[in-house]
Amino acid sequence: WMWASFHGSTSKPKLLQPKMSVAGENMAISFACIVITDGRRKALVDNAILPSVLPQGFDDIIVVGQHHEGAGYRYLCVPGMTHTTNDALVKRDVGTLATSADVLCYLCDDHALYPDFFDVLRQLCRDNTWDVLAPSRWGIHPERGEIALNMGVQDGYLGGHAGVFRRSVIVRQPWTTMPHHPQWDVLSSVEHQANGVRYVYAPNLRVKDLEPERQPWL
Repeated sequence: WMWASFHGSTSKPKLLQPKMSVAGENMAISFACIVITDGRRKALVDNAILPSVLPQGFDDIIVVGQHHEGAGYRYLCVPGMTHTTNDALVKRDVGTLATSADVLCYLCDDHALYPDFFDVLRQLCRDNTWDVLAPSRWGIHPERGEIALNMGVQDGYLGGHAGVFRRSVIVRQPWTTMPHHPQWDVLSSVEHQANGVRYVYAPNLRVKDLEPERQPWL
């Protein structure tokens, strides 16, 4: 698969097709963050993930799965059905249907956004040469400190931990039409790219794994 990359820079976008304005800039683009949870990490969602999302500037923030109501976001209760990774596909579709945002950031309930995530994303939205953005993924190693973690990019896919999708991609191919398989993230990435969806690696768009005890660097 041929991946493009922004090579760590968000300045001087390659191709600019402005619409109107968002936050004083050049595009009338709306943004949603959709947090997918199965209810096992309520404290992590409340104490780390939502605090990383709420100040960012998203037009819509939705928690989908098993959580609770709260300030600053909408909660959509979707209990576990198959209790497999297939549930994540359903929850992604529910979140997509619940918002009219043009750009969708999906976030798993063990990952948080870095403070500059939305600012970087807004800059990248000046460029119309992408359909999906793969963020870089980071974690805290007990001996090496902050390190980069696998996000699947080197193997041609985007891991299910987090990702940014233009709404049009999911309208064409909703998540539950993708292969119902434990490796849905790999298979959906392959299927998308085979159908012409442009995946771009954006290393300055960063997310953090919040469970170092699970040794995600292995």
